[in-house]
Amino acid sequence: MAYKVVPSLYYKNVTCQVKIIKQVLQEYKKWREKALNLECLCKKWRMNSNI
Repeated sequence: MAYKVVPSLYYKNVTCQVKIIKQVLQEYKKWREKALNLECLCKKWRMNSNI
């Protein structure tokens, strides 16, 4: 009985970790896109200010 419980607990733990990892990756992608957009805006602003 106890042996059957362990794999299910392990499985739940893994699925939980996978969900967390996916969330973190999504947040990271969003953050990276924002950072790239800001960088692009800064470059445009610099080019405009030079002229």
